[in-house]
Amino acid sequence: MKAIFRVLMVFFASECAFVHAADNGALPNFSDYSIDVYHGTLKIPTYYKKVDDAWRDDVGKTVAPIGINFARKYYIGTHSCGASCRYYTLSNLVSGSESNALDMFSNDEDPLKKPMMDEIM
Repeated sequence: MKAIFRVLMVFFASECAFVHAADNGALPNFSDYSIDVYHGTLKIPTYYKKVDDAWRDDVGKTVAPIGINFARKYYIGTHSCGASCRYYTLSNLVSGSESNALDMFSNDEDPLKKPMMDEIM
C-alpha cells in the first residue's frame, strides 16, 4: 500500500510541477525528472516461468518478458483468461512481493456474480 501511495505522490508532484511550469510559460523536460531503475538481481514471482523463448504464467499463457516496466522496480503483468477476459498483476521485482492494487481493473470475475446495473441503481 505504501508503494501505491508513493506512486500517487510522484504523479501528483509531477502534475504540480507541470502546472507550475505552464504558469511560467516553460514546459518541463522529461529528462529533468529521471529516476534510478533497479539493476540488481530480479526476484521473479513463482507463477512466471521461461519456457523455450517465451515467458508463461501459471496457466501456461504467454506474457510479456518479465522485467521492470513500472516505477523503477515493478512489473505489471497482463494475463488472458479467455475471450474478453483479462487480469493484471503488480509484482515488486526487488523484494518479490505482490500487490492486489490492480485487481479493480481486471475482468476475470464470473459475470453472473457481478451486480446488474439495475441492482445498483
